Amino acid sequence: MPSIEEVLAQNLTRPNQYDAALDDTPEILALACAGSGKSRTLAYRIARLIAQGVDPKGVVAFTFTEKAAESIKLRVASALKALGIPETVLGAMYIGTIHGYCQNFLGAMDARYRQFDVLDENRLKLYLISRYPQLGLHHFRNRNGRQIGYFEVIRQVSDAWKVLNDEMLDIQSVLQHDPALGNVLQGLRDRLNQDQYIDFFDDDPSCG
Repeated sequence: MPSIEEVLAQNLTRPNQYDAALDDTPEILALACAGSGKSRTLAYRIARLIAQGVDPKGVVAFTFTEKAAESIKLRVASALKALGIPETVLGAMYIGTIHGYCQNFLGAMDARYRQFDVLDENRLKLYLISRYPQLGLHHFRNRNGRQIGYFEVIRQVSDAWKVLNDEMLDIQSVLQHDPALGNVLQGLRDRLNQDQYIDFFDDDPSCG
């Protein structure tokens, strides 16, 4: 059976790839253009760690999309196979989006969150459109004595929701200063929980 170094040298054809995969420091920063082999390097770095005794459950790799995660998983499986490691250990790792990881983490703390669907910023806006009358957003169109458009309402409410949670504001404080906005945001929080949606703007641990 070839050594780890030999397998890496055979499959990582550029010196920087080999060095990054074999580097034993806890953190490395790989700056490279598209198509330069970052995913392959990551895959062989993960496989090298497993071959050297790292617990697969301790391997967490974040990607921007689930499609990218599937690609990385295939590369890691190939790298594991090249090192003579059963590809089944892949199931013990987490390779996916940070949002998916957070949802899994929430599900481990409270099983009901396993049934929730995750909304990103675009999906939140689509949710607002789909729940426009239920959330009373039509009442929000008259702001400060002027009429605002349908999509402007969606944008303003989405932005207000993000600011509310990014700045960790209390809805009660918003209600005191702007009752109309506060009521919409409280209704949105309640409705998301009722409909089993979660978005990672929300900092309320009860999500309701």
